[in-house]
Amino acid sequence: MANTEKMTARDFDLDSGLFSGGQGKIIDASFEPNPQEKYQRRSDSPGLSLLIESTQTDEPFPQWNSIGEKKEWKVQDRGGSVVSKTSPDSRVFNMNSRGGQVVTGMLKAIGGGDVEKGKAIVAKRGYPMTDARFYVGWDFDWKQITAEYQIDGEDVKSTFVIPVELLGEPDESDAKPRKKGGKAVEAHDLDEALVAIVADNEGLSEVKLKKLVLSDELIKTDDAYTKSVVTGNRIQFLIDEGKLAKDAKGRLTTGEEENEDEEEED
Repeated sequence: MANTEKMTARDFDLDSGLFSGGQGKIIDASFEPNPQEKYQRRSDSPGLSLLIESTQTDEPFPQWNSIGEKKEWKVQDRGGSVVSKTSPDSRVFNMNSRGGQVVTGMLKAIGGGDVEKGKAIVAKRGYPMTDARFYVGWDFDWKQITAEYQIDGEDVKSTFVIPVELLGEPDESDAKPRKKGGKAVEAHDLDEALVAIVADNEGLSEVKLKKLVLSDELIKTDDAYTKSVVTGNRIQFLIDEGKLAKDAKGRLTTGEEENEDEEEED
């Protein structure tokens, strides 16, 4: 027997599972290269990575936003801030970049529709947009937009979300390191935990390290840090810093054995 309820074909459109707008609170922020490998091949310029918690999604979701390349941004403070190599005193993004549009949306929402009023309000917090703490704790209603860009002569469409209405302001606990057992978990603590995993498993592959990280009691308390390891960005950072190394077969080591061999040769 057929149901008499009136329906249309639209009633059978499946949910994409992606966040397309609605309530969302920024629970973490950092600066890093685009986590998608296909874009890393084009550019290693850092962007603004936001972690947004929403009542409409099962898990917090990340959104990476470009901030412009002309100023040659350089990551500082382990992803906590960026500084321009060409204009060290500049603390603003390209207004047409995704990051610029997100910030403009934030300012307009915070100012109740008035960007200038929004600027005056956020200035009192003391964090520029080049500091990750500028973003953490703000709760907004978001909407999805699509922007068109040209990259290497190719037309590219980018769909992302921007704030449209303020729902809540940061409190004193926001914009501070995540906590575990009452103690603040700093980035260097997480780095030490990651290096310790490699030290206990000298010669492991990146894939194996990423699996171990997902079960590490300390590291898994920080979603943004865990994501940066899974994408490989944090691993490469620690290699660049000399805290990790890769052997001839591409396996990860702490580099300690290598250093010991060099000392013996001397």
